[in-house]
Amino acid sequence: MLECREGSGWHNPSPDQVFLEVVDAESHARLPSGASGLLLITHLIRRGTVLLRYALGDIVTMTDERCPLCGRTSERIIAQPVRTKDIVKIKGMLVNLDLLKEELERVPGLDEFQVIIQKSDPGDPFSMDELLVRLAVRDGVSADEVGTACAQRTLAATQVRPRLEFVRRDDIHDPTSTAKLQRIVDRRPTS
Repeated sequence: MLECREGSGWHNPSPDQVFLEVVDAESHARLPSGASGLLLITHLIRRGTVLLRYALGDIVTMTDERCPLCGRTSERIIAQPVRTKDIVKIKGMLVNLDLLKEELERVPGLDEFQVIIQKSDPGDPFSMDELLVRLAVRDGVSADEVGTACAQRTLAATQVRPRLEFVRRDDIHDPTSTAKLQRIVDRRPTS
């Protein structure tokens, strides 16, 4: 993949040899141009090792529209790829947890935070997923303002409305018990 100019998107350099497609991550059904999904690669003319609908593990947005800078009509990736290992499904939405962490780290007045993914009813494994964001606010800062900013940024980054919980910093991370802070905790049953 290469760009004709910076910001143009990554072009398929050899569309006659490599077929790219974007599919739904669960069903592998092909998605239309401009939709985000899992990138698959298929070799068209190859001997030896051949890739057939090989999933790279990236979520991309791809278009087949003509490039406005160079005029190529082959497919091109128009958004920064995201690794699927950084993505989890919450309430049916694919959520990039790294993006969520970056957004919360930019909230002024927020001292510490922790994101917990859990079932809304812990006793019912079939209950809806819940996104709980635990917040520790700096002294002298309005908890309402920080909470509003965190809720807005979380919703924008994940398309999932969070439940907020205000706690003390030591409730999120006790340095006497563990050296490393766990910012993301998934409490959902694994089976």
